[in-house]
Amino acid sequence: MMDFGSRTILLILFFSFFYLFYLMRKSAKREIDLIDTFLLSFVAFIPTIFAVFPKFTDFVVNLSGVTFPFVVWFGFLFAVIFFMLIRVSRKIYKIENSNKKIIQELSIISDKIKTNEIK
Repeated sequence: MMDFGSRTILLILFFSFFYLFYLMRKSAKREIDLIDTFLLSFVAFIPTIFAVFPKFTDFVVNLSGVTFPFVVWFGFLFAVIFFMLIRVSRKIYKIENSNKKIIQELSIISDKIKTNEIK
């Protein structure tokens, strides 16, 4: 079992509160998608849950068979990062395809303009 002191819990809660406040502000300004805000909020929720609820931490550690809770903690955070990486790569793929379509349409329009100028 990993015992967290009251200072550590307060530090984690302080970080989580301000991080979530920052995310919500960015989401309200539409600088971050709602789904990305949800995924990024796990960076605050996971440490908070592990620090504030030690019985849950013990349950997860016993269930996973890992000795140190922070290994499970970072494992969850890496899973969140991989989900975000997959989302970003899907967005890039969609943007790439839309750029190809726009370039094709632009070339068709420019070709039509050239043929009309020749006649």
